[in-house]
Amino acid sequence: GFCPEHQQHTCLPVIEITGACDLSCPICLKNLKPMPHLTLEEYAGIINTLLKSEGVVPVVNLSGGEPTLHPDFKAMIQLSYEKGVTQVTVSTNGLNLLQQPGLRAFFKETGTIAALQFDGFSPNAYESLRGKNLLTEKLALIELFEKEGVNYSLVSTIDKNINLHEVTAITDFFFRSKALSIMFQPACYTGSAYKQRKQDHLITIPDVVKAIEA
Repeated sequence: GFCPEHQQHTCLPVIEITGACDLSCPICLKNLKPMPHLTLEEYAGIINTLLKSEGVVPVVNLSGGEPTLHPDFKAMIQLSYEKGVTQVTVSTNGLNLLQQPGLRAFFKETGTIAALQFDGFSPNAYESLRGKNLLTEKLALIELFEKEGVNYSLVSTIDKNINLHEVTAITDFFFRSKALSIMFQPACYTGSAYKQRKQDHLITIPDVVKAIEA
């Protein structure tokens, strides 16, 4: 638990509900293949613990793997809201959401936010970071989100030698879009991505801030 002098609290709980994924991203910072699905009972226990320690839980984020692949995915979101969590966000590559209109409708009905991986506008960015060119799929899904009224945010993983030069274009796109927020994440070469680590690819948050400012 927290020490008596601790001045912070749990701002954004990130709950990894599965190791299953439908991509093999070279940039993946986790080694989740042996990780089983979190059970609904285990998930409920985590939410109960958060509520006990925090009192009020404004937001939880479901992560993985690809969380939409979990067989109890919808039940976990519904349970969160039933227990009093204000907002659920889901870190997703978006492929399931693109293919399943019913899943998008569920997000809209529950007010759940899709935190969508969006790494720029060049095929090379997606091939280098995600293992395949997903630009067409990303833009198609964003168009559907905006047409259907699904809440979404953009999450960009940034590598100095791959897509740092696209930060300005990504930022401009965000301001033209209906996305609720944008988050830039400097690439972290750990887990499965450790073998891709190169010193000249490393980037800091100030580097990203300077790129946004430009």
